[in-house]
Amino acid sequence: MIRIVLALVGVGSVLVWQGWVDYGASRSVSADPVPCDLAALEAGRSPPDEHVEFGRHLAAYGEAIYAYSGHAGDGDGDPPDDTRTSYVYYPILSPEHPLYRKLEVLTGPDATPEDFAEMPTLREHGFAVLVKTRRFATVGSIPDSIEPRAGLRGLVVNRLERLDPEDVRLVEEGFPTVDAARLVVVEEDRAPASARIPLAVMGVGILFVVAGLGLFAAPRLGRRSRARLRLLPGGTDGSTDG
Repeated sequence: MIRIVLALVGVGSVLVWQGWVDYGASRSVSADPVPCDLAALEAGRSPPDEHVEFGRHLAAYGEAIYAYSGHAGDGDGDPPDDTRTSYVYYPILSPEHPLYRKLEVLTGPDATPEDFAEMPTLREHGFAVLVKTRRFATVGSIPDSIEPRAGLRGLVVNRLERLDPEDVRLVEEGFPTVDAARLVVVEEDRAPASARIPLAVMGVGILFVVAGLGLFAAPRLGRRSRARLRLLPGGTDGSTDG
């Protein structure tokens, strides 16, 4: 019985918390994505809104970190390629980033052997935006490359909820020059929910909690009721008025 009670209260608490987070997002975030200058974020500015849209950028998939089977991985290939991921984080870079500019030179018609001698790195120059995505279902499907993308939209989740401490640790270890506390973390293709949905989720969560507490309290209330009956005249202990 106690396991059922704990399960109901635990699930209900999670639903209430998630509903509250989503409700806050739906109240404070623009329904339509707001254009955001990625270069401005790299220069230290804040996003104009929690619901943002970026234009042309580089996706540094080769630097991805990811979660799988309840644990975090760092992209070193330790888990098998068919291991299913929960989500993937990867940095994105603006056209003004030194690495983006260098790649444009290297892929251009005027590239020389000297241009390949020195290659800027993310460890050296850092980045401002980390994207959370569920597009890559397995570890092996994560590209080991840096690829240009036309655009991206999503929700700035670390303005609404705290990052998992394990994810923060991996970012800090993988990118020592990056201040994880100042990163902008955007969950790809996520939009603010309608206020009705998180309120409904919270309502279901409250029902779960109440049901769990009710199951926990019912046997104790029953025992107290039986004890009162035994104390009454004519109760089950056999006593009478004479």
